[in-house]
Amino acid sequence: MVLDVSSSMGHAAKMNLLKRAACFVIDQLGPSDRLSIVSFHSVADLKLALSKMTEQGRAAAKQVVNSLRARGGTNIVEDHNPVVMHAIADVSGGTFSFIESYELVQDAFARCIGGLLSVVVRELRLILRSASQGVAIKLIPSGRHFSEISNRGSRGTINVGDLYADEEKEFLVNISVPVYENNNERTTPLLDITCSYIDGLSNARVQMESCEIRRPGVLLLCDVKVKLEVDRQKSRLDAVDGLAEAQRVADTGDLEGARAILLKRIKSVQASASRQAGDGLLLKLEDEMKKTKEKMGSKSTYERAGRAYVLSSISSHANQRATTSGKVASSNDAYVTPNMANMVNKSQQLVKIEHVKIE
Repeated sequence: MVLDVSSSMGHAAKMNLLKRAACFVIDQLGPSDRLSIVSFHSVADLKLALSKMTEQGRAAAKQVVNSLRARGGTNIVEDHNPVVMHAIADVSGGTFSFIESYELVQDAFARCIGGLLSVVVRELRLILRSASQGVAIKLIPSGRHFSEISNRGSRGTINVGDLYADEEKEFLVNISVPVYENNNERTTPLLDITCSYIDGLSNARVQMESCEIRRPGVLLLCDVKVKLEVDRQKSRLDAVDGLAEAQRVADTGDLEGARAILLKRIKSVQASASRQAGDGLLLKLEDEMKKTKEKMGSKSTYERAGRAYVLSSISSHANQRATTSGKVASSNDAYVTPNMANMVNKSQQLVKIEHVKIE
């Protein structure tokens, strides 16, 4: 855990919030967890070597945190660079959160630790193989998850990484299917899917259900009905592309152009079948795009909050994992798991108790 103790944290309220959040994280760790603490100001300073979080270990860690004092400067600019921090999160497989209030620091820590302490699967990998002659994988728009197509489209892989308890991720796979000339109804196997992962105790390889498609001689109404699950993911990916494009345009100074891009994507999401059916994820995405558009209203607003807000939104939806954005950490935010929600609730209850004690 790296903690900023530079002069920018000299205000007592800021330092107290930092210490409270750090101690909250420490209290959630157990003997199987290890923690190291590094403080930084003008230089980085190792305050606690990597230690097991036994009862004694937690006490030692909290003693280190409570002894921290603000001093010196930093080699980091006064206004942090969200583009750089977002890039670091991408490279390291993490997510980027942006909070507009220091009071939200502990809840942001809580949401993050709620996920990290509930990892049930590590190094999850999906292997896709063509199940019929002529069926080829054309595209795997997997967001921030690495994907690869090989053997002329007959094989594809998606590296999902770690998966939290109750976490769900969905991926679109675009394939080409050969024309079937015979008018008799039949089915065509499309993909054989294998899932491999480490569950903490052993390596596992699971053969999943094969995917196939009906090839009716005559199309019925049910055959041309939009699949809402597919439409949702197409709309999510379209919105993420729109957010990323708007951010790039806004960074050139063309805020009007960025807002126009967002307005177009908002209308596209609103017109989608899944959004019109009341899909919760797309309702949240629409709301985030509207807030992003507002935060691109002026150069000062964009520099202060807009850029970081849109990058946090992109990070969340491209990874299909909850981040903290804005001023409130809600259990209704996209991709929040029960463990994340419970940890944030625990954090908020502790803050309420502390306020009561102070009063």
